[in-house]
Amino acid sequence: GGVELWSEVLNVTPDEQGVFTVELGAGTPFPAGLFDGTKLYLGITIVSEGVEMTPRQPLVATPYAVSTDNIPNNSVTSAKVVNSSLTAADLRDEPGVAGVATDVNFSIGNSVLFVMTKDSITVPGPGYILVLARGHINISHSNGTSSNVVAGLSSDGVNILPNQQHYLNIPATAAGGVYGYLVSTHGLFSVASAGTYTYYLMVDPNGVSVSAFDREISLVYFPTTYGGVNTLSPEPPDGPNVMKADGTMESR
Repeated sequence: GGVELWSEVLNVTPDEQGVFTVELGAGTPFPAGLFDGTKLYLGITIVSEGVEMTPRQPLVATPYAVSTDNIPNNSVTSAKVVNSSLTAADLRDEPGVAGVATDVNFSIGNSVLFVMTKDSITVPGPGYILVLARGHINISHSNGTSSNVVAGLSSDGVNILPNQQHYLNIPATAAGGVYGYLVSTHGLFSVASAGTYTYYLMVDPNGVSVSAFDREISLVYFPTTYGGVNTLSPEPPDGPNVMKADGTMESR
């Protein structure tokens, strides 16, 4: 009984024990979708006798293993993968991370847009890079003149991105002295292809003497999303952080 799904004729030469080995499908390829998980049986007929041998032999795992094109999407879970069985070459598009940190104190000066810290990451294909950066800065403020410092992320090392500009403003009425701030920012960037990408945490002193220390930047690559991505760059900051006369900070 049953419906014939595939057949081929083979010439075999049994050994003295009557045993022979052949490769099925070498002459007549198996039709696409044959090994779809349905239980199948192999029937053997000696042409000269014209009678099928009984019983038919059930096909077990090996024939199904050669038909990987029929594996349904998302059917191979982590529970089915043996630990350490996949190499780096098998995981070309896995997430990756790069990072750098330093506690060296250095003076930025008072006029040049300066790179506080930077790092590069090499990715295997298109996706998204999450940039996390922070650093401490000291602003030398003089009473009678406002101090306006801008800090934020840059993707070219030349300009702080417009929606990444964090303003640190000390009013002219504030007492002279050194004011310390923690700059902490992040941004999500899309990348269209494999390559090396560099991101920077930058400071624009705007004529104020500034020094920096405890700088850190981390880059994380994601090959895909697991939800909606509404923006491929950092969200705009709430507004300038302005120091009031009493020394507290106010976001505007």
